Amino acid sequence: MSGAIPDLSLYNFYKSQDSVVLNNLQDTIEEASTGYKLLNIGQNPGDTQQVINLKKEIVLLSTYSQNAFSASNVLTATTSVLGNLYDYLQTVNTDVVAAANEATYNSTQLVNMGQSIYSILNLTLSKANEKFGDNYLFGGSSLSIQPFAADFSYQASTTDFYTQISNSYQVPTYLNGQNVFGLNIQTTSTSYNSYTQSFSGPGELIIHYGTNVYQVNYNNTPYEWDWNSGLSSTNASLGVSGTISLSVVTASATNVYNISYSSTDTLSTLLSKISTSTGGNFKASILHNLDNTYGIEISPSTNNPSATYSLYDSNSLYKLDQTPSNILELSNYINNVYSGTLQAFIRQNSNSTFSLEIAGKDVAKPLNIIDLNQYVSSSFKQESVFSVLKQTADRLSLGLPTIDNELGANMVISSQSFNSLTSPIGVNGTLEIRISSSTIPINYTANMSLIDVANLINKASNGAAYADFVQNQNGTYSLEISSMLASQSLTATDVVNGAFSQFNSNQIPNGSYIFNVQRALDQISYANAQVGSYIQNIQTQDNVLTNTTTVANTELANYQDANVPNVLTDYSQYQLAYESLMNLIANQKNLTILKYI
Repeated sequence: MSGAIPDLSLYNFYKSQDSVVLNNLQDTIEEASTGYKLLNIGQNPGDTQQVINLKKEIVLLSTYSQNAFSASNVLTATTSVLGNLYDYLQTVNTDVVAAANEATYNSTQLVNMGQSIYSILNLTLSKANEKFGDNYLFGGSSLSIQPFAADFSYQASTTDFYTQISNSYQVPTYLNGQNVFGLNIQTTSTSYNSYTQSFSGPGELIIHYGTNVYQVNYNNTPYEWDWNSGLSSTNASLGVSGTISLSVVTASATNVYNISYSSTDTLSTLLSKISTSTGGNFKASILHNLDNTYGIEISPSTNNPSATYSLYDSNSLYKLDQTPSNILELSNYINNVYSGTLQAFIRQNSNSTFSLEIAGKDVAKPLNIIDLNQYVSSSFKQESVFSVLKQTADRLSLGLPTIDNELGANMVISSQSFNSLTSPIGVNGTLEIRISSSTIPINYTANMSLIDVANLINKASNGAAYADFVQNQNGTYSLEISSMLASQSLTATDVVNGAFSQFNSNQIPNGSYIFNVQRALDQISYANAQVGSYIQNIQTQDNVLTNTTTVANTELANYQDANVPNVLTDYSQYQLAYESLMNLIANQKNLTILKYI
């Protein structure tokens, strides 16, 4: 028995070594034949999980890369369409600018030009409804719904369709056509027989432009003023002293009411002074602005058609605006107060009515206008590339130029400005105001102020003209004279070249057709630039995808692929070890245990 134990131990040792060497040899053979280091999960669970994760990542990266390729193709087709549209509109823009001069083209040529624009309008509609494969380029996330109907109304999705091209970035691919072809131009749905036709009531316009909100008050009488102090409360002190001058001019008399206010007065105090110190001719109410500041709204108690009313403030610290009462006054008000932001036009429609048009100066900023009281218009409608082309074609097809020269100047402003409304103008002189065929002479003296001259004009014109003031950007004042009837032209001359030097005509802002076509051109250019930026972003992201995929494949190879030269070396070593072990076993002939094998 004592001899069997060593034999059995030695046998077990040989047997275990045989198993180890044989297993290693088999693994090495499989690595060499398959090229893979990991052959089953049990070999190395941690590395196996890394391989699974890397394979998932590579599949996802491949999907993103395919998405990027598809999105790039769609957007390339989109930029091609927009490029064609830009060329069309460039042609229209050239014609519309030329058509502003009636001396250049006769009515037949204008009609032919209008017909040509109708053709371009149809081409534009066709391009806007183009497909890429089965999907509409400008149908947004609707994809299969035709975006624009025959009447140019938009009927598809108002959101873009996005393509995911990375874990954190998706690119707009099929665009919302309403945004692409819509313009930041809003027009009154209500039209007017005359641009001096009074609004039917007082109210407020709320203008949303980009991130800004503006409040514009209007009235249904030609005489109302907003004395806007911008105070946070009606009981807050005014903080400055001054005098408000209110005047009523009739053919028989001129009444002037000077209302002094001190720095310690409040809005409520000033309101009471105006109400009790003007002989019942003027009324006042608190003005509550959109930004929760306060001012005072001042107007005649009763509007006497044969009287002329005016208001002046000796202190320029507070903003004093005459509230517009028709679309001409409203357009001029917007152009003066928001000159760097908004632009307003009087548009003469093809049926000879007039509309108010308001546009944003920056093509990239959205514009939306709400009439809270709906006395200017029941609503404001957004213009589009299509509506602009149609309106322009309609007008030219009637043989009418794109600027109506008959809507000329009915307002003049003195080139000479003054530091104060109440100081003497310093020289004697004579103004000749011509309204249509009538001439009104105005003799002024050196001791008169601007206010005195304005009252003199208002009295002498007997309601045919209205004198007011504009405050220039440098804080000085100029005399402004307007015809009270839009159909009557107005000029003014300082015949002795005295205090006012000369008067410059202020044209009715009626260049909407030219502006609108240019804005349509700018909008298509802007949209195309956006698409170009999307394509550039895709290219940048695709480079990242390529680099990330390369890194992932390298990591996968490190975990998974066999190192064939090393494996072949290992194979030779294991083969030699196995043969040596077998020889060793075969040479142990005297082992007792071998008798039982």
